[in-house]
Amino acid sequence: MKGDIVNDLLKGIGNVVNPKRVFRELTDFKPGEFVLIAVMLLAQLVSFFVSKDFPRQVELV
Repeated sequence: MKGDIVNDLLKGIGNVVNPKRVFRELTDFKPGEFVLIAVMLLAQLVSFFVSKDFPRQVELV
């Protein structure tokens, strides 16, 4: 049981650092996934500009 968990962890880490697999997954998006990524990015930007951190970041520049 414990060995299976360690093997799965090592396999997962190997997948993360494998550049060929990462590139294939990044280029294999469907159009709906691009829309989802754009919506999530837009939500992050809007929440940053609406939050109180934005004016403070502008003052630091």
